[in-house]
Amino acid sequence: MSGLVFHRPDRPAPPDRDEAYDDLGLRAARESAALGDWETVAAAIDSADSWERRALRVWVLAGYAATDDLWLKRWRTARPDDPLLWTVRACVEADRASRARGGASAARTSRSQFEAFHRLMRDARLTSQLAIEKSPRDPTPWVQYLWSMFPDGRGRREEFATAFAALRERDPFHYTGHEAALQFYAAKWYGSHAEMFAMARTVAAEAPPGSAVNMLPVQAHIEYILREYHWDGADGHAASQAYLRGVSDELDACVAKWRSAGPPSHALAMKTRSVQLATLALAGRTRETRPLWAEVGGYLGGGYPWYYFGNSAGLFTHYRRLATWRG
Repeated sequence: MSGLVFHRPDRPAPPDRDEAYDDLGLRAARESAALGDWETVAAAIDSADSWERRALRVWVLAGYAATDDLWLKRWRTARPDDPLLWTVRACVEADRASRARGGASAARTSRSQFEAFHRLMRDARLTSQLAIEKSPRDPTPWVQYLWSMFPDGRGRREEFATAFAALRERDPFHYTGHEAALQFYAAKWYGSHAEMFAMARTVAAEAPPGSAVNMLPVQAHIEYILREYHWDGADGHAASQAYLRGVSDELDACVAKWRSAGPPSHALAMKTRSVQLATLALAGRTRETRPLWAEVGGYLGGGYPWYYFGNSAGLFTHYRRLATWRG
């Protein structure tokens, strides 16, 4: 009886957790990879309409190679010196390193996991360097090179800064490259809150309207509340809400500049929309999220930034229902 009373025929579908987000060309390329068709995969990467989309396609396809690498082996046999192949290989090695470490905090990660992570990421760093030599103008291997310095980054600050400058020389506002820098300079890795915010705000101030890096300060605030209020599973919901309400002027200004060039259409626009949604939801500004859910649809992707604060799919679904429920 109660099941009939509360049944909702318009209940939204479960979140789409595909890291390809709304890139249908990338999803098709992965289907080609499943058939061992490396030439179609390579063409899909090369046909990307921006460096950001190229990086997204490389990373997602590299992740797929962790479970099915026949296409990669065929590519390597056919064209072992292909510069693009080396970029993909570097990302494959980095993906394997991340899987070996796991997603738990440092306190919950074993020594053997750390050792495997360091060893495999060293391999990824060397392969990234080779990819850079083979593709000197492509920023994509530079992005992976930045990420590969994380296992022992404390002693690589100068090297990281040099590599970050080299990336910016090739693509001044490369979104995923700047995300690597945001993480590196965050307090949870090798920097501080002040250093992280300084980098994010400087880049956002320089960026043109519409660029995704205009959202970097918003992501910096997310990193701040993670470290200060939710670290190691702490329940800091109330403190996070108060904090985000206190910085709402900056959050709104970043969003306004990001959206001022028209509806966002860059490669990771769906992910960046989730950043906007999460900050509004966590701040208790639920009513303001209603029109955004129509833009996001069900694209959860890898779950960022929702997974910082609990089960990403659960939180995504909870706040979507909360915003769209008419009662």
